[in-house]
Order: sequence, then C-alpha cells, then structure tokens
Amino acid sequence: MQDCRVSGVEPAELTGAEVYPLGWSESGSLECGRPWYDGLTQFFEAAARADDAMLVWLD
Repeated sequence: MQDCRVSGVEPAELTGAEVYPLGWSESGSLECGRPWYDGLTQFFEAAARADDAMLVWLD
C-alpha cells in the first residue's frame, strides 16, 4: 500500500486559500489527491532532469 501521508500542509491552510475541492477538514481529505500529485511530481522531476522549462497556467 502506498504511503499517503502529507507533510507540510495543514487542512486549514488549504481551506483558507480556497483550494479546490473544499472540505479539507474531512478525514482522509489530504490523501484523496495523492495519486495525481505523485504523477505530477514525477512529470516535473523529469522536466528538470531534461533541463526543460515548465509553463503552468491555473485559471
């Protein structure tokens, strides 16, 4: 089973910043997005190793 602990982030910070989806104080809410975060982390790490630039647009 994958380690789903999230460090350095408090649910109240995510709620205060209105990070979607809301409801961060619910049990297990930080772990729900872990599979997507891991893939995104790997993507950015691969780009950094290749010395590629990243453009991120959040709308």
